[in-house]
Amino acid sequence: DICGEAQLKSGIGLEPACLALLKEMNQQVGGFYEYGLYDECVYSNPFSSMPPASLASQRLKRYGAAPGYTRWRALAEDVDTVKRGDSGEKAETHEQMNIMATDTPGVKGALNDYTCGTAGALFKWVDLPEVRAALHVPVNSNWFCADNGVGFVYQTTEKNLMPFYIDVVQGKYAKFGIRVLVYNGDTDPSINSLAAQNWTSALGLTVTQPWRAWTSDNCRRMGGYVTTYGNFAFLTIRGAGHMVPEYKPVAASAFMRAWLLDEEFSPFNASCTVPPPTATLAPRHHVAALGSQFSDSNTLHEENTRSDFVQ
Repeated sequence: DICGEAQLKSGIGLEPACLALLKEMNQQVGGFYEYGLYDECVYSNPFSSMPPASLASQRLKRYGAAPGYTRWRALAEDVDTVKRGDSGEKAETHEQMNIMATDTPGVKGALNDYTCGTAGALFKWVDLPEVRAALHVPVNSNWFCADNGVGFVYQTTEKNLMPFYIDVVQGKYAKFGIRVLVYNGDTDPSINSLAAQNWTSALGLTVTQPWRAWTSDNCRRMGGYVTTYGNFAFLTIRGAGHMVPEYKPVAASAFMRAWLLDEEFSPFNASCTVPPPTATLAPRHHVAALGSQFSDSNTLHEENTRSDFVQ
């Protein structure tokens, strides 16, 4: 094979012939955002899949070692620069890239029902003196945006967590009554919902409620789909990319509320014409621990009044 699987995953050791094929593939595919397939914030995403060729190598320098799929994409896009060395063109700074952005600010409908430019806004926000003070961050510290950058080395300690989830639901941990929710935006090309659906269904758990639609308004506004296996559920969010609360805040709030209150995810009602009033979140459960770890999807675990979020 011209492009080996290990090289494609790591982005290391790619031969010129492979880089040329990847460049051709990227050109055919066109532009898309790795974390939101239908995202329309073309010019203001911090990890855009199709930056100008002159920015490809600079992005690697700026962000360190990006994820494998991003790294080989950048290298393939900049294959001519790789061959001839640095092009000598002036690299745009993060601030300049945001100024150059031509995305229309404000909330959009259809494909983009959220505001563009949040990355630039975040950098401005964390630079505010009062924010740094609240976060106990030194005023002279330097913020940067990176994903698996230089020095960020994550070592996998468990190759396969599927046996653990089986134990939680019907094995040695079942007596604790731990509830598990695995959720995934269905337009996330990076950590895609089909892969999550495959591994959750492959657990072999007993289906207590088959795959069905759920809504964000207890009427007909589609939230996505859910399959329930006793204390374990797999749920997708329609139209959401990787950052589910950012892409679909209403749907995210709806399923989170239902899960925290141990309620049924609102079913689709074809005869409904007017959504019922929305109830408020009762203070029955408390989110106590907030941690982060990379996995194939977003997972929520609940045991009594404790909830842990793992991403």
